[in-house]
Amino acid sequence: MRSLLAAFVCIGLAACTSEESPPQGEGGGGSEPVGGSDTGGGGAAAYELRPMSVQLVQAIYQGTLPEIDVFASAPDGTLLSQAVSDANGVAELMVTDGGYVTSAVRTVFTAGDTDPAYFLRTIRVVPGMTDATLGPLQQDATPNEPMHLHLEWDPVPDADGYMVWTSCSYDESNYGAATAPSTTLDLDIVGCPNASSFGVVVTALAFNGDVSVALAQAARTSLPFEVGSDRTETLALTPITSDPIEVTLSNLEDPSGIVYSLGFQRAAGLIAILPNEEPSVATGEGAVTLALPIPSLDGMVRTASVTVELDDCSRVGFAETREASFSTELDPLRLALPHSSVAGGATTWTLDEGDLGDAVVISRNWLVGDIPVLWEAFEIAATEGQGPPALELPPELAADFTMPAEVATLATHMDVSEATDYATFLDLVNAETSHRFEQRTEPNCADTAQP
Repeated sequence: MRSLLAAFVCIGLAACTSEESPPQGEGGGGSEPVGGSDTGGGGAAAYELRPMSVQLVQAIYQGTLPEIDVFASAPDGTLLSQAVSDANGVAELMVTDGGYVTSAVRTVFTAGDTDPAYFLRTIRVVPGMTDATLGPLQQDATPNEPMHLHLEWDPVPDADGYMVWTSCSYDESNYGAATAPSTTLDLDIVGCPNASSFGVVVTALAFNGDVSVALAQAARTSLPFEVGSDRTETLALTPITSDPIEVTLSNLEDPSGIVYSLGFQRAAGLIAILPNEEPSVATGEGAVTLALPIPSLDGMVRTASVTVELDDCSRVGFAETREASFSTELDPLRLALPHSSVAGGATTWTLDEGDLGDAVVISRNWLVGDIPVLWEAFEIAATEGQGPPALELPPELAADFTMPAEVATLATHMDVSEATDYATFLDLVNAETSHRFEQRTEPNCADTAQP
């Protein structure tokens, strides 16, 4: 379960951009300017400060994140202000145009045996940006106390078993299975952290050796989550009809370059991944077409996700989310290929010829003891540029997040088709609403020719 969701996180969404070693605070909301001045402090050059509201949204399940440390920096990395997100996941900061806003997340995954990891996610502050969305990964959240969920459904002919997903299924309490002829399941679910509602999907399965085939489904969303309560839901599963999403990849003749493809259904923290039914593949005229078996389900959007390995050193990732049936095309060579270099502690990037997307993400990895740290900085896409300098950290974060002099660095070029500017890109990049996302990573090994 963990590995499948991790693959979805890193490839299906813009949540993990680095291919190096596996990378991954407390509550109020008000801004605390450093040095007590509206023009910056600490003896640094004066900066004109203005207020900015930051919404912390969990990158995978889209829930708001309270009690997350957030801080604002000047263009030279000087600390300007800091805050902690409130109960609604909102932090108010004093920022300066051209500077940065960063969230710091310590993730422990209390529901599983995954090792802890730390994350920094940084965005550039641009003129006119009065609010912004930051989408870090799961925080170190204490699970809710459970509520009891009793599910019932009518038997489905030829079904060998039933898979049940509820919201935030990274927690083992939130999913389960029943073996036919049983048509009931009892779960003590903990829901999503800080969420007042949840959803559930039941899928009937037929087993054929190692292959599972989905026969019928039903979903309920926006159900109230109430700690300690008992709730019964009776669902009517409807047969799944063939409604694949076709993804045509141009400039690709060999389907072996497709290293990952997955379709899933999602809504408000509820993610349903269907069994391992292989997509059909058709080739011809310099293109490969995948038909991803993702049935439509009332109340849920569908996402098609594909990753293409252009060679041994670089990849292109793609994910498209729509409410209705769709087919789509992807040119793996459309976005300009990024390259990064490090000199004097600064990371610079360049983009080859090709389409200019919305953002270049500079990912840096290091270890604090045995704990991996990933810092992702989202910069506005340009043919060349420089990522943020080492940031002055609030004292309470320094022990866990200080960056050493030498770190692994990787550049990723990203684009959301529907984004009209950088702020809209930040709102849409991990959203459940309809959008099309592409990313292209730089070569991560030396002396390899790129297409």
